[in-house]
Amino acid sequence: MTKKFRLVAAIGGLLGGLPLGLARAESTGIETSVAIKGERLPPEAFGPSIIESMDAVIARDAQRAPEPPVKKRDEFGLWTVPSIRATYFPHSGHHNLVNKNGDTRMGIGFARPVRFDRVFVAGQGAPEVWTPGLRVIGYRDGRQVGETAWFHDISDRPTAFDVNLDNVDRVVFESIAAVAGGGFYALDDLSFTYRDTGESVTLDFEELPYGQVLTATGYAGLTWEVGEGVTADCGDAIAAPQTFSQPQGAQPADHDDGLWLLRAGTPPLLTLNFQGVKRGDAGQFSYPPDTCGAVGPTQFVICVNRNIAIYNKATGAQQSNVSITSFLPGSSGDPRVLFDHYTNRWVVLNDDFSSRLYLAVSLTSDASGSWFKTNFLVTGGSDGNCWPDYPTLGLDANGIYTGAYMVGCQMSLFCIDKAPLVAPSPSMGTVTAFRGLPWEGALQPTLTYGNPPGEYVVSTNSNNGIRVRRVDPPLTNPTLVEVGVVPVVAFNTASDAPALGGPALDTVDSRLMNAVYRNGSIWTAHTVSGGAGATCRWYQLAEGSPFTVAQWGAVGDATRWHYFPSIAVNEQGDAVLGCSGSKASEYAGCYYAGRLVNDPPGQMSAPALLKAGIGPQNNIDGFGRNRWGDYSLTTLDPSDHRTLWTVQEYADVSNIWGTWVGKLQFPTVDGVQPAPPPTFEIAPTAVSDSAITMRSTEATDADSPPVQYQFDYVSGAGGHDSLWQFEREYVDTGLTANSAFTYRVRARDNAAPNPNVTPYSASVATATAIQTPTGVNVSNVTANGATVTATGSFTNIGFLQTGFYFEVVPDPGAGSGANEWGAAAARNLSLLSPCTAYTVRVRARNFQGDETPFSSPMDFNTPGCVCVLPGDVNGDATVNGLDVAAFLRVKLGVPLETDLPQCADFGGPDLDSDAAAFAAALLAQ
Repeated sequence: MTKKFRLVAAIGGLLGGLPLGLARAESTGIETSVAIKGERLPPEAFGPSIIESMDAVIARDAQRAPEPPVKKRDEFGLWTVPSIRATYFPHSGHHNLVNKNGDTRMGIGFARPVRFDRVFVAGQGAPEVWTPGLRVIGYRDGRQVGETAWFHDISDRPTAFDVNLDNVDRVVFESIAAVAGGGFYALDDLSFTYRDTGESVTLDFEELPYGQVLTATGYAGLTWEVGEGVTADCGDAIAAPQTFSQPQGAQPADHDDGLWLLRAGTPPLLTLNFQGVKRGDAGQFSYPPDTCGAVGPTQFVICVNRNIAIYNKATGAQQSNVSITSFLPGSSGDPRVLFDHYTNRWVVLNDDFSSRLYLAVSLTSDASGSWFKTNFLVTGGSDGNCWPDYPTLGLDANGIYTGAYMVGCQMSLFCIDKAPLVAPSPSMGTVTAFRGLPWEGALQPTLTYGNPPGEYVVSTNSNNGIRVRRVDPPLTNPTLVEVGVVPVVAFNTASDAPALGGPALDTVDSRLMNAVYRNGSIWTAHTVSGGAGATCRWYQLAEGSPFTVAQWGAVGDATRWHYFPSIAVNEQGDAVLGCSGSKASEYAGCYYAGRLVNDPPGQMSAPALLKAGIGPQNNIDGFGRNRWGDYSLTTLDPSDHRTLWTVQEYADVSNIWGTWVGKLQFPTVDGVQPAPPPTFEIAPTAVSDSAITMRSTEATDADSPPVQYQFDYVSGAGGHDSLWQFEREYVDTGLTANSAFTYRVRARDNAAPNPNVTPYSASVATATAIQTPTGVNVSNVTANGATVTATGSFTNIGFLQTGFYFEVVPDPGAGSGANEWGAAAARNLSLLSPCTAYTVRVRARNFQGDETPFSSPMDFNTPGCVCVLPGDVNGDATVNGLDVAAFLRVKLGVPLETDLPQCADFGGPDLDSDAAAFAAALLAQ
């Protein structure tokens, strides 16, 4: 009998009360445009606040003992179910078990003797850190009683390891060390049999949440031991951001359809670049750096794990570089920094990875001056017993905003009223928490320019949607509005990025990396699968109801991975994206790309090198990942609102990361459109059933003449756009008759490198004429009726007002079908008078009611005339030999208009009898 441990109900007891909330939070079900109130943090949630000079920080930092890069012994091996991002090759289901930190000697104890049957083994983390060999040693009552041969079939495919150690009550997994001193592996479907009962047990770990540590829990009645071997040298690794699966709204292709090949954007000029913080500066050796930096009026400030450094932005000279724990004592990592262009202050945020976020706001625009510092408790409410991870940072005129994943709970957004923070006597403002938001990678509040209705916050709702929320003021009592989800082209998470000299670098996932709001648009970017393996996709989301994708694109390469992007836009609408880049034959370096506002939509320049990598990186964390990132930042210079700056990570010497700063400027170009934007001087008008003419109003441009015009066919049955042309008149030909067509017009100047293009005019609809009837066919003529049919070829008969008008003279009167419009090209006339000559002609109208000329007329006579002189068929009032030819014409059905058919009809039953009667009439004369 096999027993699978799926103890969902009882698992809390088995795990000794450890948190189980690491599974991805489900949607809260908040509907679009619904505003929700938050939770105001109580005053007791605020920590103490101080005003402190940077000189005092520098002095305190000088007294701090150096922290060399030593391995922390709290990183012994732990049996752990990895997070979803750290789960690589499970055998069954979605979970497996790993020797966290790569410990080479990991034990499991059993309550009573067992036969250890088998286990499935796979590699864990980057291939370079996989153990090359694994064996199991069996113990009974503390004495070794057996061991297996070395098992070497360890790969990306879980393979059965037949252990077959009998009568053991403890086993030890011994692995051969690989890179960084550890040997990483993953186990799944661990099977054993109790000898006393014969009960077989298979542990597949499927009921456990991602991230669950089993060591010291008693899970499944076993003793999961702390490792006692050699572990990988994980140094001062900052915890990787939590990652979970998201809803798959669509099934994307493996790559992004080559969008990165579109490179018609204008590259910015690199006018200054300089060295930023490196690992080891100020005695700090954390990794990865979590690269963040912003530009101010005179300085550039970098915040990384765990440093804050200030630079003269004119020269790149370093003014100070201290531990961020000296700057914000009690904090730890995941730092963020922005310059507040509304108040000319610096804002720094840092996490303690326990319960609090630490905040610093400068008193002036000088980062080397004094700062107001405080902290606030974020663990509380529905986030009780959960800690903040990956806090973000945004701001607008009213507040400061940060989103965080509360590990073990869900995501939360914290909104801080800024007014008290920048008052002459600063204090902590109202802090409002919006808790229990679904996990969506990262909540990215925008760095806002201008005054939109509120502060926008964006996140990846699924693999084909970006959620937009808005925090509406006042910040003393804000509301959170679910604006909606913007559909985007589906994407995949990128693979880890190869780099020379070490395991592939961890690219985290496809969460949004930063966001900027300006001029009615949100700009944001993230890493997705594409190009060689990873590209940086960016979006411009246009504000509206609903938000829409104004344009989107990707920065990438056929051979190089690009990842951890950040994007910024200037007052003209020019944009810069900075990122990391690497491939198997080169060390990781810094890259940038850009576009001018009038470049082709969706296109940036090819990625350009900012700083080349120098050495290999082997900064392995507890799950065997070679850490990099976890983000970067690109910001706008507040001095001119045109220059853009980026700070990116590069591979310095062996296992030392560095940061590099670039100042990026676009050449001065004519950014003014022709004026006034053109409309129609002559609206689109049909000139035939196959042609429409139109003329634009004139637009002028003194800076970059001449002006050209483009007429855009918007809709209709096969219309045509014009090319760009200097003439203001355009005739669209070869069109379908009696059909609707809509046109609009725009203009452009001759500016280089890209013309300035006006918006399109309002669209104007018109229609082609219907074909003019070529004539009328008359048939089925009787004394009181006839069928008349318009001849020719006609399009869309029966559509709206499309119809035909048969003019009949003399008029038979109302109800006859004559002299009125009808839908069909054929009509049955009635109420005609016998023995009457009629003239008929026809005209048509299109579906808009525009009429054609009349066709040529057609004459016909109705029968039913009374014969005055029988036999007088030719109508000359006498019966003679001339009537013989007329008689024959009538009987043959080809009478002349002057013939009188009724005088050839003697009422006989057949032609012979009528011929005999006609002959008698002739002889009687």
